[in-house]
Order: sequence, then C-alpha cells, then structure tokens
Amino acid sequence: MDPTISSRSEGGVIIVEATGELDTHAAPRLLGTLRDLSTQGRQRVVVDLTGVTFVDSAALGVLIGARKRARLGDGELHLVVTHPHVLRLLHMTGLHKVFDVHGTVDAALAAVQATAADAPAHRSGV
Repeated sequence: MDPTISSRSEGGVIIVEATGELDTHAAPRLLGTLRDLSTQGRQRVVVDLTGVTFVDSAALGVLIGARKRARLGDGELHLVVTHPHVLRLLHMTGLHKVFDVHGTVDAALAAVQATAADAPAHRSGV
C-alpha cells in the first residue's frame, strides 16, 4: 500500500493522518506536512497513525523533530497508534515515554483540549 498523508482541522487541533508504511520514502512527505504546520503556527497536532503498519528510523526522526518544534512553540504533538508492530517499536525505543500515545483520535483530542485549558507552562523538548 502506498503511504498517504493528509491533514484536517478539528476544534483548533490539526490532525495529520498517515496510512501505509512510513519509511525513508514517505518520511520526507510527513516532514513537509509537519513543518508546514509549524511554519503556519499550528502547534497543537495529533498524528493519527492508526492506518500505519510500519515505521522506520527516518519517520521516527521526523516525529521526534516535530515534537521538539511543537514544544518549543508551547504546543504539543500527540500520537494515535493501534498497530501492534508500531506500538512495539515505540516501547522498544523508549519513545512511548517521550510521546503522548493514545488509542483513538478522540482520546488524543481530549488530551490536547485538556492541556490547552490548563495554564500555559514552558515545556522542554526531547
């Protein structure tokens, strides 16, 4: 399956939806989408990876960089992950402790909204 990357806005939060395999060939497209959002000042982002079956180190690097950019702008980046192989990779690399990982888009949106309701506090990057 060829990877697809799309985005939409829901309640002031940008949802970036990826499907397929996020490998070296797809990572630049994901990077472009996430950088464009950051440049536009869109710092509240949920990356929906429910349709992703494989993630390589290039794509992980893109996600880590996007998280850093969001946090530097007092924003946040949450992941939605359900595929067992992707979850296992996050646990093996320890990135499940770095990212806010959710099982549904609704849960991620609720977490972003709850954080936005709290008083802003400076957050450090990865």
